[in-house]
Amino acid sequence: SSNKKKTKIIEVGLAQRKGKKKVTIVSGLVELGMREKTAQSAFRKRFATGVGVDKDKATGKVEVVIQGDVRYEMIKFLHETYKVPPKLLFYRTKSGVEPAFAPEGFIYPPP
Repeated sequence: SSNKKKTKIIEVGLAQRKGKKKVTIVSGLVELGMREKTAQSAFRKRFATGVGVDKDKATGKVEVVIQGDVRYEMIKFLHETYKVPPKLLFYRTKSGVEPAFAPEGFIYPPP
């Protein structure tokens, strides 16, 4: 899409790190006005696990990286705790992004 004003969305994806380790990657938080340090400590508390902050080399976007697959819980947390509207929450897939919320208002399981 050649739409210049790209809607700010939050993408929650899964990546494989060294060996079998999976990490959940959240991008778009900073663009929506959340400070990465705030997000980092909130996620650390909520998920009781390691949380790091990275910059995507390609896009320059700040990404928050959480150990383990917490995609579903992350979507729920962002919506319930930070009141992020469902229409801004997406799962990142190999081919792009998919809405995390069904039109009926429930959260889809991660793809």
